[in-house]
Amino acid sequence: MAATKASTWENWTLLLPGGQLSGKLRGRGPRTLLCLPGYRLGVEAFDDLLPDLPAWRVLVVVPPPGHRSRWTGAPWDAHTLRSIWQALPVRYPDAHWYLLGFSLGGKLALCLGSAAPAGALRQMILVAPDGIRSHPLHALAVRSRLGRALLAQALAHPAWVRRPAHWGRQVGLLPGFLARFAEREFGSDAHRAYLQETLRLYGPLRPPRQAAAVPCLLIWGKHDPLYPPRAV
Repeated sequence: MAATKASTWENWTLLLPGGQLSGKLRGRGPRTLLCLPGYRLGVEAFDDLLPDLPAWRVLVVVPPPGHRSRWTGAPWDAHTLRSIWQALPVRYPDAHWYLLGFSLGGKLALCLGSAAPAGALRQMILVAPDGIRSHPLHALAVRSRLGRALLAQALAHPAWVRRPAHWGRQVGLLPGFLARFAEREFGSDAHRAYLQETLRLYGPLRPPRQAAAVPCLLIWGKHDPLYPPRAV
C-alpha cells in the first residue's frame, strides 16, 4: 500500500527570488491544501491524508533546508511570504487555498496565512504549532545576542552540549526530549549544519500579533518531536 501511495506523488518545485521550494504534489484541485511539515519531516508526515482527500490537490512543501529546497537569500521575512503568495496564484490560478502546518510548519503556516492577500486563503489548520507560545530555551537561542553567541559556540564544540545532556538525562535533571534532541542534533556535522540553517532562516520569523480574518483550527496532541505540549 505504501508503495502505491508513494507512486502517486509528483515532484514539485517553485522558484523564488531567494531560492527554491520543493516538495510533492497529488491531485488536481481546485481545492488546494498546502501542507508544511515539522522540523526534519517530509512528505511522509502527511501520507495518511491522501485516502481521505480524493477530490483535493494536496501540495506538501518541505521548507529549506529539507528535501531539495534550497535558500541562499536572507532569513525569511514578510517579503519572503509576499513573494510566495505572488508566485502561487501564477502557478495555480484556479486554486482555493487551505493551509495545514505541523510544529515548525505550523509556525510557517501561521506566518504565511497572515500574509495572504484578502480572500486568497479559506482556512488554516495548525497542529502543535511552534511559535504560538515561545519556549524559553528557543527564545534565548534565537532572540538574544548572548544566546546566539552561545549557540554558535555549541555548534562549533558539540561535546559541550552532548556530554551535559547525557549526564542530565541519566540523573533526571534534564527532560528526556531535550536530551534526545541534543544528542541527535549535535551528533554529526550534517545534523548541526541542518539545525544552524533552520535557525538562521526561521529563528527571527515571528507570527504577527494581529488576527487574520481566516478561520483557524488549532490541534494539540500528546507529542511533538521537538516541542511537546508540556514544554510550551
